[in-house]
Amino acid sequence: VLSSLSTFLSCTKQTLQRYLAMLPPLSVLCSDMGLQPALAFMLARPLIREALAKGSAEKAGAYASWYPFSSEFLEQVREMLPESAWVSLTPSMFTMFWVHNLYDIFVPKQTYKGEITRLKNQIRQLQDEASNLQRQSEQGNYSQFSASRVNPSEAAQEASKKRKEADRLQGTLDALEKEQQVQQEHTRQVLERFEEMKGSLQSSIKPEHLKGTVDAMIAHCAFPRLILEHADSLYTSKFFHLLHRLGTPNFSSLQYYDRMAKDIIPTVYCITEREASFLGIFLRDTLQVLKRWRFDQEAFEQEAQSKCGFSTNFVSVDDDRATYFDYCRVFGKWNNKIARVFLNCLASQEFMEVRCTLIILSNIVQVFPIRKRVGMCILAKLNPLKEDKRQDVKVMANRYWALLERQKQHMWEDDQ
Repeated sequence: VLSSLSTFLSCTKQTLQRYLAMLPPLSVLCSDMGLQPALAFMLARPLIREALAKGSAEKAGAYASWYPFSSEFLEQVREMLPESAWVSLTPSMFTMFWVHNLYDIFVPKQTYKGEITRLKNQIRQLQDEASNLQRQSEQGNYSQFSASRVNPSEAAQEASKKRKEADRLQGTLDALEKEQQVQQEHTRQVLERFEEMKGSLQSSIKPEHLKGTVDAMIAHCAFPRLILEHADSLYTSKFFHLLHRLGTPNFSSLQYYDRMAKDIIPTVYCITEREASFLGIFLRDTLQVLKRWRFDQEAFEQEAQSKCGFSTNFVSVDDDRATYFDYCRVFGKWNNKIARVFLNCLASQEFMEVRCTLIILSNIVQVFPIRKRVGMCILAKLNPLKEDKRQDVKVMANRYWALLERQKQHMWEDDQ
């Protein structure tokens, strides 16, 4: 509701200016009003985006105080967390994470492609039908469904309707293609900013404090955001993968994925059903990447081993990189850790733990489990739940059991 409200209040230039006059600074939102940084940034993001669109704080005019990389703004950001948090995390990295959203860093090309193809097929079909009807109206051909002649007037009217519908769909298609081009250009500009700033995001952190960077980012960035909304959960996964892909200095993606398995997944013990669905989206996108690297050595070497985030040395990132053998071994450990958490939850007497686990497992069924042994263990835990006296748990367990049964043929043997 809060997200929808902030979007509504900033949907036009006039309302955005009113919103600018209404919204207090970030420091006031957090310190005086008691809002968490996640909610404060959610409210401020429309104003921040407007300031970013101007290019710099000097050009932002009335929005200058909301330009996210100005010294004034970063000072406000520093007040949002305790001083101890900034030992391993910089205000620049914290700000970079919170001011952007999914639209900024990810273009759903396959979704666009599928919808554009569907519209083109519909337009082609309508045009063919209109042409056939037009010929029938002009020639008075017999209908293919009956021996009676087609009424030329009715055929012409129907042809006109189909042409109008085809024109309407063509307008939708043109708008969709333009929308894709606009987003691609916007994303390109944002990624250029990431590329320019990546060297300075964590540059002020002392070498002895780098080990705490990932823990700080999970505590203050990843987890608070991935449980907010559907788009935020996907954004969180994409953002950290982007840091890895760009080769961001002083960010260990290897350590991040390790902490994801050890720290984020066990939160299933204390989250709501809504948060569980968002956590499932986050895990599905993250585990999809990790799974590809595990079973495609060439992809691992090109996309993972070649990046500084897979260095095993925090100080000299070019010396020691995790090998494919190292990754396979640690990937197995991550999967075992994840399996233990979910198996414990499925056997739990706590109603919410069981429901949340089934929600997450249903979301990630295509990427976990990937080992037949783990899959069989989960199926065994599902058997009593399939006959549970709680009807909702029974339905969810049977649904997930059916999904997992279909996925068994794609699972790997333990010796692979």
